Amino acid sequence: MISSGVEFTAKLAQRCVSEELVVISGGARGVDSIAQDAALSNGGRAVAILANGLEKIIQRREIRESILANKLLLLSPFHPNVPFRAYNAMERNKFVYALSDYTVVISSTEKKGGTWAGATENLKAQCTSFRQR
Repeated sequence: MISSGVEFTAKLAQRCVSEELVVISGGARGVDSIAQDAALSNGGRAVAILANGLEKIIQRREIRESILANKLLLLSPFHPNVPFRAYNAMERNKFVYALSDYTVVISSTEKKGGTWAGATENLKAQCTSFRQR
C-alpha cells in the first residue's frame, strides 16, 4: 500500500473521531487496522467485524484494554476459533456495510479482488452512499 493511502486513512479516522463518529472496519490488515488504530489512539471508538473468530485476537493485551475501556467492539459471525478465509471476508463485508453510514474505499484494483467486489455489491444493494472520483 502506498504511504499516501496510509496517511489518508489515518487522517480520515482522526477526522471521524473529531466528528464523534465510530469507525467501522473489517479488522483486517491494512487500512482496516490503520483506521481502527488511529481512531483508538485519538480517543475515538471503533467496531471491527472480523472474518475470523474472536479467540486469537482477544488474547492481545491492547485489544482487551480497548474493549474494557468501551472503546472497541469486536464482532464475528463465525465460530470463535475459525481462521481467516477470503470467502468469510466477503460475507463479513455485508455486516460492515450494513452498520456503516458512510463507506470509503481507499484503494482497489478495478474489477478485481474482494474490496472491489464488496464495494460494487454494496452499491448494487444501495446500502451505503458512495462517491467516486
